[in-house]
Amino acid sequence: MRVLCVLGLVLTAACQTPASVDGSKATAASVPTTAQAAAPLADVALPDLSAVAAPVQTQIRARFDAVQRPSGSAPADERAGQYGELGHVLSAATFFDEAVLSYRHAEALQPTVATWPYLRGHASLRKGDREDAAAAFERALTLKPDYLPARVWLGDVQLDLGKPEAARATFDAALARQPDSAPALFGAGRAALERRAYADAVQLAADGLTANDAATIDKALDQMAVAA
Repeated sequence: MRVLCVLGLVLTAACQTPASVDGSKATAASVPTTAQAAAPLADVALPDLSAVAAPVQTQIRARFDAVQRPSGSAPADERAGQYGELGHVLSAATFFDEAVLSYRHAEALQPTVATWPYLRGHASLRKGDREDAAAAFERALTLKPDYLPARVWLGDVQLDLGKPEAARATFDAALARQPDSAPALFGAGRAALERRAYADAVQLAADGLTANDAATIDKALDQMAVAA
C-alpha cells in the first residue's frame, strides 16, 4: 500500500510540475540579427486586444511602443530588456505566439544570456509546442549549465515527449549539481516510473518528499526569524 501511495505522489507531482482596442494590427520594429541567427526575425505584431482588460491593454501598448521607437544608439542590453518586458506582458495575457517572438528578439540582442531562451521555453510550453520548449531549455543550459530550473523543466518536457532515457540523463545531471532538489528528485522518479523501475521510483519519490519537507521547514524557520 505504501508503494502505491508513493507512486501516486510521483504521478501527482508530474501533473503539477517545475504564463488595438478595435482589433487593428501593428508591428514592432525588427532588431538586427546576430551571427547565430539563420534568418531575420519577423516583426512582433500587436495582437487583437479588444477582449483584454483596459489596464492590461495599457501595459501591453506601453511596452509595444517602447520596442517600436527607433533604437538609435540604445545599448543592445537595453533593447533586449524592452523586448523581454514585452514578452512578459504578452505571455501573462496568453498571447504566447507573440511572446515567443518577443523573447527571440531579446535573444538576438543578448545571445549569451540564458534568461531569454528559458522564458521562451515557458511561453512555447504554454502554447503547446513542446519541441520548441525543449530546444529553448537546451539553449539556456548551453549558455548556463548550472541553471537548475532549466534542467528540471527540460527533463519534464522530455518525459512529455516520450523520451524517458533522455529525461533520466537530464535529471541525473540536475541531481549531480543539487542532490537535495525536490523537483529534480520527483522528476527522476517520474522518469524511473516510465522505465518501469518501480523500486527506484518509490525511493526517488520518498527522497523528494524528504527534501521538500526539509525545504518547507527551513523556509518556515527563516520566516519566524524575520518576524522575531
